[in-house]
Amino acid sequence: MEEALHGQQETLRRLEPLPAAGPGAPARLHLLALLHTGLARTQQRRGAPDAAGPLHRRALELAAGSGDQPVRADVLEGFAEYCLARGEAARGAAALGAAYGLRGAHDAGDPELRAVLDGCAEALGEAGFRAAWERGRALPRPESLALEAD
Repeated sequence: MEEALHGQQETLRRLEPLPAAGPGAPARLHLLALLHTGLARTQQRRGAPDAAGPLHRRALELAAGSGDQPVRADVLEGFAEYCLARGEAARGAAALGAAYGLRGAHDAGDPELRAVLDGCAEALGEAGFRAAWERGRALPRPESLALEAD
């Protein structure tokens, strides 16, 4: 895991100084958003949630700026995992609902996503999960979930 963390950090160090405008800018935003999500997940799994939070917030900012719905959805799904681990299942379910709304589907075969979906549903019960899910689907700017009080 330490090797993966180092590799992600090195990639981030090389990508961040690239120009924010120009022909490669959209791809740069996509990569940076996904890289920040990957780093956040790695930090979370290392037992460093304090390091994961700012990375998730930055990933959500970058994804929102990219305008790419699938990237935004991927980042929101990573954020949902973080929320669930922090005991914020309603916030996690809202992020999952928003991701579904952006993408129009979930990869039901993804075991990590399935675990987050199941964890949120178990923590909230069917009615609570559905309410949080619908709240997320209704958000005009779902990345705002990261700006709620931590």
